[in-house]
Amino acid sequence: MPRSLQEQRDYVTQQYPAVWQAFQATRNAIREAGPLDVKTQELINTAVYATVGAEGGTKTHAARAYQAGASPAEVRQAVLLCLGVGMGFAPVYRAMEWVREALEELGVRE
Repeated sequence: MPRSLQEQRDYVTQQYPAVWQAFQATRNAIREAGPLDVKTQELINTAVYATVGAEGGTKTHAARAYQAGASPAEVRQAVLLCLGVGMGFAPVYRAMEWVREALEELGVRE
């Protein structure tokens, strides 16, 4: 049986803790490198992960954007902005579903 995304991540972080720590340090340095607030950064991350078709990243950053103060409509718009810029309708529909699932896990119902 294939491992879940969380199991895959846990495996890598446990097997290669120094790599994981270096990755986290890099992400923190990027976060601090400029004037964008966390909400905006997470909306951008959501769009980027959606564009490359990464379900786990899309869900993670959609949830983080919401937790940083983005409304569900703002998170969805971040994905919609990808339409025609690397994503057609089907991938956008799929990414919107990932966003819905991520927000529902946080108790958001619309």
